[in-house]
Amino acid sequence: MYLEKILQDLVVKNNDPELFIPGLWLNHKTSKPVKVNYTSFLANCIKEILNEKNINPRKPENDLTKNAIIYNLFIRFFTAYDHDQDGKIGSTKNDITLNKDGIRETGTFLKTIALLPYLKKIGINTIHVLPITEIGKEG
Repeated sequence: MYLEKILQDLVVKNNDPELFIPGLWLNHKTSKPVKVNYTSFLANCIKEILNEKNINPRKPENDLTKNAIIYNLFIRFFTAYDHDQDGKIGSTKNDITLNKDGIRETGTFLKTIALLPYLKKIGINTIHVLPITEIGKEG
């Protein structure tokens, strides 16, 4: 399974930079920044998904949307966050999406996967992923 491979890679990486994430990502009742060990945070979220008992998709009824709580997810923005609290999303000259510590501050697939338990906790049961496109070079 892909998630197990990602989890293994995170554990082997043995790189645990400290950075800020919104408190809501940790199921706090505030969006105030909370400092976490980033790799451990991602690994714990993936472990929560892997330990979930009912991860099979629900069986469709006559009307697929009858009980759906749909969230339109634009990956690039959904998990974008100023992880180093410098007031900017990314800031390096070679890659404007990375912060000075090399952490990608725009949304990523990995951060989105890590937040699936959060979406479930707030009642989302259907995700519509908006189109994924390459970041433009102009403008």
